[in-house]
Amino acid sequence: MKGYTLVELLTVIAILALMTTITSLYLFRREGPFGLQMAARELAQCLRHAHARAITLNKPQAVTLDLDSRRFGCPGKAGQFPSASRLLFRTAASEYVRGRIATLRFLGDGTATGGHIFLEERGQIWSIRVNWLTAEVRLARETHWPEP
Repeated sequence: MKGYTLVELLTVIAILALMTTITSLYLFRREGPFGLQMAARELAQCLRHAHARAITLNKPQAVTLDLDSRRFGCPGKAGQFPSASRLLFRTAASEYVRGRIATLRFLGDGTATGGHIFLEERGQIWSIRVNWLTAEVRLARETHWPEP
């Protein structure tokens, strides 16, 4: 007879499942190679959500960035940046609540306070730019860290 036995097929399936699990845990954890990219995408999504919510409710919505504890939060969502990452937030001085805690506000008329957020880890640099007039959120990969 030609072919494979059921035991051989189940063994191959078990090995593939184990390899898939290990690979996904490595790739999608916060400290993995895609941790910074995932955090940047989550923050951009959070900013877009706050913008849409501000227009829908016609009320200002704020996204808070805590640069020291590497956390961000918006209505109904919170996130964290990888522990080894470097962060820079450029906005108006009035948007810094205290110390290194800042807010980026979206207003009901569709505008925002605006700002630029830069994230870096192991040479990988991402920027999130919020246009003050249109509140458009742009996520981009950068080639160099901005000058102070």
